Amino acid sequence: MEAFQPKPDDPALDLVGNKTPITLKNVKFSEWASEETHCFQATIYIDGKRVMKVSNDGHGAPNQYYHTSGQSHEEFKRQFERAIKIGTDYIRESRDDTWDKWSHELAGTSELLDWLIGDLMNEHLTLKEMRTKMKTKTVFYDKRLKKVFHYNHKPTPEALENFKKKSPDALFFNDLPEAEAYYYWRKI
Repeated sequence: MEAFQPKPDDPALDLVGNKTPITLKNVKFSEWASEETHCFQATIYIDGKRVMKVSNDGHGAPNQYYHTSGQSHEEFKRQFERAIKIGTDYIRESRDDTWDKWSHELAGTSELLDWLIGDLMNEHLTLKEMRTKMKTKTVFYDKRLKKVFHYNHKPTPEALENFKKKSPDALFFNDLPEAEAYYYWRKI
């Protein structure tokens, strides 16, 4: 089996399932400028169609939503209202009952959409972290200890075979298809 090779797209989301019709593309993230929130810029897509842009300066303020190139004010407003509804539905479906009060009080505002965008940013950054680490490290899950470990060795086929002999009960992430590796990575 071929060792893990990251792909430019996000096939990992196919395995975990899209929880919302909203996706983010063209993400630009600044770790150093992120303080209370993510400092980022991105394009929001709904059902695969580009509908608006979003950004946050990373200082804890709400996200800013704005037009895409050539988009009319009326179309932006329509898509923004649609995104707010999707954000409200997402929070109601993905959070426990303690969020009911907030989802009703904040319904119709962009705050629940901000939470959805925050979750999507976390998914994006987690996938990026996994891809980066798995290029340079051999990562495995010890089923007996229920912990993730890594060897500071590039995951070449030879290295993987050697480490599999040392840890025969381990699940080696580098050997899995990217989507499956990401599925396990997110659970850790």
